[in-house]
Amino acid sequence: MLTGIYEQNIDAKGRVNIPAKFRSSLGETFVVAFGAVFDENCVNVYPVEQWNVFMERVAQIAPEDRAMMMRYIHSHSAECALDTQGRAVIPPDIRKDAGLTKEIVVVGEHTKVEIWSLDNWKKYSDNKIDMDKVSSIAKSIGL
Repeated sequence: MLTGIYEQNIDAKGRVNIPAKFRSSLGETFVVAFGAVFDENCVNVYPVEQWNVFMERVAQIAPEDRAMMMRYIHSHSAECALDTQGRAVIPPDIRKDAGLTKEIVVVGEHTKVEIWSLDNWKKYSDNKIDMDKVSSIAKSIGL
């Protein structure tokens, strides 16, 4: 299960320590994608199985838009693997797009992991998480 939040640093070579708790769920190889594809300024990290589910949905897009979406998504994503120390190199273009420099936050999000710059995470969590709405939604589903 991919849950939890971890503050850490990305090194000068673009390596991110993937928390041990996430490694088995992500598998030996996984896909990183710039979150702007999903209207978020972060990096999404998908286990291959979840990436394939996502891409199956993209494949259902109307033919006149499908190629454009496929090109955009695949040009902003990469297949990655862990090194022997549990780190993954985030490609430079994806790091730049997401604003990953030094301080980052690694967040479990059920079926994927998100990697945010600490600044972007603070902006998001301070401005976009509406606790009244969270409480209302939780109550509506019996939590």
